[in-house]
Amino acid sequence: MTKSLPDSAQLHIADRLTSGLSAGLFEDLVENFPDIIHSVNRDGLIVSTNRKAEHLLGYDRNELLGMSVLNIYADEVRHFVVAGFEELKSKGYNEAIESKLKSKTGEIIDVEIRSFSLYDSQNQFDRTFSIIRDIREKKRLQAQLFQQSKLAGIGELAAGIVHDIRNPLSVIMGLSRTALKRAAEEFQSERIMDLRNKIDKAAERINRLCNHLRDYTRQEHERAGPTSVKALVEDCLLMCDSRIKSSGTKVEIQGVDPGLVVVLPSNGLEQVLINIVSNACDAVTGQADPVVRIRFEQAHQMCVFVVEDSGPGVPEAARAQIFDSFFTTKPKGQGTGLGLSICRGIVEEHGGSLALDDSYTAGARFRIALPCLAPKTAPGA
Repeated sequence: MTKSLPDSAQLHIADRLTSGLSAGLFEDLVENFPDIIHSVNRDGLIVSTNRKAEHLLGYDRNELLGMSVLNIYADEVRHFVVAGFEELKSKGYNEAIESKLKSKTGEIIDVEIRSFSLYDSQNQFDRTFSIIRDIREKKRLQAQLFQQSKLAGIGELAAGIVHDIRNPLSVIMGLSRTALKRAAEEFQSERIMDLRNKIDKAAERINRLCNHLRDYTRQEHERAGPTSVKALVEDCLLMCDSRIKSSGTKVEIQGVDPGLVVVLPSNGLEQVLINIVSNACDAVTGQADPVVRIRFEQAHQMCVFVVEDSGPGVPEAARAQIFDSFFTTKPKGQGTGLGLSICRGIVEEHGGSLALDDSYTAGARFRIALPCLAPKTAPGA
């Protein structure tokens, strides 16, 4: 059999490992090593292992010894394990590779494996010696860094988009105001005045969003202050008006105190509400009786916005991920996966919380909890 390692390197590797160490000291080292260390014989059975394997995989030592090594790997990687084992027999060692273990409870564990072969005195393959490291935390950090780099790239792109939007927006705002002002003066129509006010408000909203996006990319933040809940809800429904109408959604608002005030930048809270209400409208589109409810609760100086819909709800498998950046349950091309992630960041930055209510089964229910002030402190109260 041809081997890539020189014969001198293949022979008595175990002796080289234990050179200078007493047998007892080497056994203690293996037993207490922070990674799994195990050996697999020529038949693919585990013949030795350590305490870390018991802890990570959930098996008792007696269960592991004599078990086929395939039983501790995830189903989807077992064919790679078989091929790698054959390569290990002939080559003498394997480069560090990533794989997936499966614990006794079925949990999948991302690992990195380094293996080499041990040979007997006749230079025949005897067993493997493998070091297996749990890399789940490493992969989580890598994914987090990757998401941060993507968000940084989006920030640079957004800064350019803001610049390109603001110039034509100024022209649109000026021309629309002039045209509607002249029409209103000539026809004295309340409808035209109402349209003018709506266009002005929508254009100003875009302008505020551009400013907010510009400041966000510069790592600047709007200062938190008292914000009227009633005014914010009205602005939110104005901006969602076309989506509400196109989906045929009935919006119900309950328990709004005209003097209720929350402590948060108004632009940030409006962004949160628009995102969640828009998602709710998407969820109920196509239903016979689509309904979205916005209601309020107060407790312990916190104001809780409750937004619920009559849609199909969030799939159970997706609930743990819906606030992750770039995760979306919407079809390709219909969602970036950034909305809820950004919304939670805005709310948490100002001492609040955003959560999905898992106990609600008639659709989806989101709770936005924010510090609030007594109604008497509302502007103009």
